[in-house]
Amino acid sequence: MDVFDLDFFCSFANTYPYNCVVYPITDMAFTCKAKNFSLITPMDDVAGFRFIPVHDLDTNMFGMDSARNVL
Repeated sequence: MDVFDLDFFCSFANTYPYNCVVYPITDMAFTCKAKNFSLITPMDDVAGFRFIPVHDLDTNMFGMDSARNVL
């Protein structure tokens, strides 16, 4: 996707457990605008996509606290 007006929004400390080791990580969130959404194509990394208004998101469905904190 071709994005513009990319701005840092916030960051949160998090952990990532992998192979019996817990790694400290930093999750970062950015805001941006996109010129064209038609270039989004589900492939082997995702089955599909959809746009959901922020007020309709159920943060209980998020797997990590840092994602909930962003919202």
